[in-house]
This record gives sequence, C-alpha cells and structure tokens, in this order.
Amino acid sequence: MKLRIATRGSELALVQSRWVAAKLSEQGIASELVIIKTRGDVLLDKPLHELGGKGLFTKEVDRAVLEGRADLSVHSFKDMPVEDEPGLKLGAIPERESVRDVLVSNASGGNCVGCGSLRRRAQLIRLGLGYEFVEVRGNIHTRLEKMQRHNWAGLVVAEAALKRLGLDKSYEYEYLEILPAAGQGALGLRIRDNDPAVAAIVGALNSEATAIAATAEAEFLKRLGGGCHIPAGIYSELDGTEIYLKAGVFSPTGEAGVIRERRGDLSRAFEFSRELAEEILCFGGEQILDIRGEEE
Repeated sequence: MKLRIATRGSELALVQSRWVAAKLSEQGIASELVIIKTRGDVLLDKPLHELGGKGLFTKEVDRAVLEGRADLSVHSFKDMPVEDEPGLKLGAIPERESVRDVLVSNASGGNCVGCGSLRRRAQLIRLGLGYEFVEVRGNIHTRLEKMQRHNWAGLVVAEAALKRLGLDKSYEYEYLEILPAAGQGALGLRIRDNDPAVAAIVGALNSEATAIAATAEAEFLKRLGGGCHIPAGIYSELDGTEIYLKAGVFSPTGEAGVIRERRGDLSRAFEFSRELAEEILCFGGEQILDIRGEEE
C-alpha cells in the first residue's frame, strides 16, 4: 500500500511531511507527497488575521484528501481550524516538538522586531520590552533574511520551526515568557472519516500524551470561539496523571489581559480547558475580545 500525503509546498511543511513519510516507512508503508499551493502561500502582503485565519493554510490541502487525490494531510496543529472539515477526522497527533516562542537575535539590529502574530505582539507589549513591531510573513528563511536585510533587532518565531529546519544551532535566540498558541509544536494528520485501512496505519503515529494536551488546548480556543484573530494563548504540561494548564487572552494593544491556571487529574483536561475559557470570559476576557462564548 502506498499512501499519498497532501502538504503545502513551504520548506517547513515539506520537512514535517517528510518526517511523517519516514515514520510510515518504519512501518513498511511507502508514501509520496502531493504538494498543494494554498492561498496563504500566495498572498503574503497581508496579516493572517485579515485573510481568514486558521483555515487559510489547511482547507485547500484537506480538499485533496476529501476529493481522493491524497490519503492524508499533514498540518502544523496550531494552524488547524478548531472544527474538523465534514468528511474528515483527525487521524493522529505525533509526539510534540518544543512549544516555546523565541526571539532570534540580530546583534547589529535596531529596535524593530519582526512579528506577524497578534498573540505574540500583545503579550510582548505587556512585558514592556519597548520593541517596535514589523509585520512579517513568508517561510522561516525568508523572514530571517528580511531581519538581516532590514537590520531588525530580532524575529519572533516558534522554536519548533527552527528545530525542524535545523536552524536552532545557526542562530542565537532567547526564550520568551509568553503563552504559546494552542497546539504549538504539534502536528495534526487528517484522514477521511470512512477509511479504516488508512486510519489504522496513521493511528500508529499517534502520541497519546501529545494528543491529550494539544486537543485540550484546542478546546480552550474553541470555547472562546475563535482562531488566530484572537490574541489568546495556552500552555499545558503533563506530570504523570496530572495536567497543568495556563491560559490567557489579551487585547491587541497589550493594554489588558486575563490569565488563569488549572492543575488536576489528566482525565479532566477538557473540562479544565472549558473552565479556563469560561472563567476568563467572565472576568474581563469577553470585553477584551469583544466576543461572547457559545451556549453549551
């Protein structure tokens, strides 16, 4: 059996999909990549939250699976919409990479920092570091090149991206004390919901611990009712049979924010996520985000 893997054509997406292909090969399963050019890869002159948010990079790739042109799709979990596409389901969430956001430093740079994320900007403003932010999109290499060409002080990226591209040893960077995106550092593998043979193969790549943590984080975002247009972050940590969750929402200007925490039995991870969202909405989050939680 040979599986067709739908993926974006960005360098990071290809690295992630080749990693999945290598894991399938360890099972004796051959595979090939089906590269899809998405609207998000073409329209690089606008922020993501102005172009449609999380589905920008995933819907066209997933369509290849729905239409039978591919058997599974590979995504950065944080880019995936909080609701599954009809006809598709999550086949696996493999073991996670780093969840941390980092600031890649440019020693000769000025005061500007490249950062295209509302979530990151809002929290960095709250830290009072005094940076001026520059909107930046494109693949990691392109962003790093822009940082150097425009003499920015630094670039904010996910450490997982640097590690997967083998760039973590090539650049100096520091960890940022901000809440990551829901599911950051994890991959999501989508399959058709009526394909048990593929489900069995792909399911072998699932990490139960990562799946619990990442989907609990996504549940928090789902309960808030949004995607990347909401400056919200959540961090989870598993310790044996317990889970620790820290979540927050922030105004885009960084002037306001609500952060709450939970710790308890792992079996209640989803319950804790919903409780965090409800509590944050009740204690100022709704006013910050100008949204209203969905009724149960």
